[in-house]
Amino acid sequence: MTCDEYDQYGRYENNFVTLQGSLHRGVEYPFRPSKKDVNATYLSGCHASALEHCPNIYRLYEYGHKAKGVFRGDDSADIVCESIPVEDEYARFAGILIYNKDAYERALKQWHQYWDWKKSRNESRWTDQESGQIDYGGKNMMHCMRLLYECENILENGEPQVRFSGDRLQRLMNIRNGKVPYDKLIAEADARLADIDASRTGDCGLPERADLDKISELSIKLHRLAEATALANSHTTGRGILAINEA
Repeated sequence: MTCDEYDQYGRYENNFVTLQGSLHRGVEYPFRPSKKDVNATYLSGCHASALEHCPNIYRLYEYGHKAKGVFRGDDSADIVCESIPVEDEYARFAGILIYNKDAYERALKQWHQYWDWKKSRNESRWTDQESGQIDYGGKNMMHCMRLLYECENILENGEPQVRFSGDRLQRLMNIRNGKVPYDKLIAEADARLADIDASRTGDCGLPERADLDKISELSIKLHRLAEATALANSHTTGRGILAINEA
């Protein structure tokens, strides 16, 4: 991925980097975000110097065509600092650069995860949706309705219903195959949710709060069971930028 592609993704537009104004530029409120947009081209004409004891905060200096740039390399997400001569400290100072690197890298990771998912997804699942034959994700809506059915069963019988049969199973399959209009599904979901809320506030027989001690005990048992199973299997088989602006 190139710097331009980083820029398109939103290192600047999504507020991962910001430039605070400087006094000598005549900014009315010093060190507030300035108005002029700064992009990869602008930063390629600047040098950065780390601000002491302040992670991800830098002094920014304008050097024009003589600059080496702030971000270097096609796939670099790191700011490269330069030693600034004393005579340039005031003359070339542009402002304080704040780079929210952690947030940018999280967003970039999510961006990659989305495209990886799109590349490896089951294309047949999305054929009808993307061709316009249905206007919603059938599998997602099926699970939405299934969870509502389970919630109703918990309130009525005190336990979830994991497997379905008869009319409810057929209904879920129709939703999965896109045979139920989206507006009708939303109306049905809203109605069922309202009934669930009404039942929950009545005498449904469920406790007001979950038993956290019991949940913790069950969680420990499940973890130990999983560890024991994994160990047994191993023995059987033999094998972890705010929008950047210029002052």
